[in-house]
Amino acid sequence: MMRAGVYFPWLNGRGGAERLAIDLALGMAGRGMDAHLLVAEGTDVPQIEKDFGRPLSAVTIVELPAAPPSPLREVDRTREAIAHHRRARRLDLDVFINAEYGSDVPASGRWNVFYCHFPHPLTTQAQGWRRPYMGASGMVRRLATHPTRASAVASYDQVWANSAFTRDHVRTTWERDALVLHPACSPVALSTKTRTVLTVGRFQAGASGTPYKGQDHLIRAFATMTDLHVRGWSLILAGGLSCHQADAEYFSDLEALAEGLPVALRPNVSRDELEQLYGTSAVYWHAQGFGTSEATDPRAQEHFGISTVEAMSAGCIPLVYGVAGPKEVVDPMGAQFQWTTIDELLALTRTWVEGYSSEGPPRDEVAQAVALGRARARDFAPEAFTTRLNRLLDDLLESPR
Repeated sequence: MMRAGVYFPWLNGRGGAERLAIDLALGMAGRGMDAHLLVAEGTDVPQIEKDFGRPLSAVTIVELPAAPPSPLREVDRTREAIAHHRRARRLDLDVFINAEYGSDVPASGRWNVFYCHFPHPLTTQAQGWRRPYMGASGMVRRLATHPTRASAVASYDQVWANSAFTRDHVRTTWERDALVLHPACSPVALSTKTRTVLTVGRFQAGASGTPYKGQDHLIRAFATMTDLHVRGWSLILAGGLSCHQADAEYFSDLEALAEGLPVALRPNVSRDELEQLYGTSAVYWHAQGFGTSEATDPRAQEHFGISTVEAMSAGCIPLVYGVAGPKEVVDPMGAQFQWTTIDELLALTRTWVEGYSSEGPPRDEVAQAVALGRARARDFAPEAFTTRLNRLLDDLLESPR
């Protein structure tokens, strides 16, 4: 039996990247491999199973050693990369997939894949006095783990990408090809729709390299829609919330914005609760990337968008900021599901909610849009993910060692 491992230490983020890592491990277990999931020491696996609705009994959980803390972050990062690489090597893996964003851990199996959520810089971007310090830390990591390669990414046989948008940026940033494997998006059952607009995404403070979902923009936008308020429409914002102080402060700011409005914030909902929200919501908003430039800041965009696909599968009308991954998802459905300004978002929302203005069934144009969205969502269903994963693994394992 072939041995396989997926490296993703920080599973507690409750986001799409974490779920992708789990699905990779489960997919290889389903293929008949002895699959391992390499996670940080102390990871609460039962809670992870509950959060994502995915039992992990078919996968061996491997806890990675924690580096002794030091006053210098780069020292910790270097120690961690070295320790995790050595632990992975001791597992004697045939297939090793590194699914961590920005990882410094090099190839650790016989066949190796770097799953790219978006290409990170391969050389230090630091300026001033930090530049030589960061450069020296990177040199130590390279000499200790991949001395013959210019970067950890260069040690991998293949790069897989979460979308065509990411693949194209891998080509321009890393100057190598990437194969697209969209994340698996679990279908959600239809339910009786209510007058609810939903958005799903981590409650995470905006900072360089973080998936800032722009919930503050959406609350402010909905606050202006008093015509919908009086007709019983509400906005629900759901997503993971970490214990980091910056995220807690951001969440408090959102609560202040929502005060007195028909707006509800739902942090850290369970998978069952999230599916209920998808099922009963009529419209889905997605705003990551708004306020930034796709051309000059592609990393700030949504690189795929699992939540959008899940909302579509549940019969929500998707209204997404029309760039990058979400544009890739809804483009086949038409421009009426994309916006680039808040005024466009408000106008599109008012157009679609008119289809729910009566107490009876939704109007024909809404029913057609729902059917279109559900059909498109099936392109990203778990079955499609498994088929594509197996095809990629077949090709990988046919490559010579």
